[in-house]
Amino acid sequence: MTASRALPNLLPELAAVADIQALTALRYVGDRAERIYSSHAEIFAGSDYKQFAEAPTMRRVRDSGAPVVTEGAEALQAGFPDAQSILELGADAIVNLPVRAKDGAVVGQVNLMGRAGTFDTARLRTLQAVADSFSCCFQRADTKKGAPCD
Repeated sequence: MTASRALPNLLPELAAVADIQALTALRYVGDRAERIYSSHAEIFAGSDYKQFAEAPTMRRVRDSGAPVVTEGAEALQAGFPDAQSILELGADAIVNLPVRAKDGAVVGQVNLMGRAGTFDTARLRTLQAVADSFSCCFQRADTKKGAPCD
């Protein structure tokens, strides 16, 4: 793993585990989540807010602390408003992966886009460990500017 915990370093570390076309990172703030990083900001805004009430998958990840995998074009189109953009990247699967602080609290999530079959149980365990190792980035307000958190 890289020495510096900064959001721009997250994708290369995750991509070393699984073939990932894109990622977005969201930090939980009260009744909403703030997008603090996007590997493709020209497609998925690099900063904005999503309300948990309007994002059932995001809410499920927060409440359960468990990843949610969605595979196939039809499932993506049913569950994600930006499904067409995801599919155009060559991805037909997404995992919404919780990010947990050292005390176990879910502080945010990363949404990883890849090919169906990419997010099997073994890879999910490793991806989870990598995501959790970046939890400090989800606990600081200045991480959107790429500031390291360690």
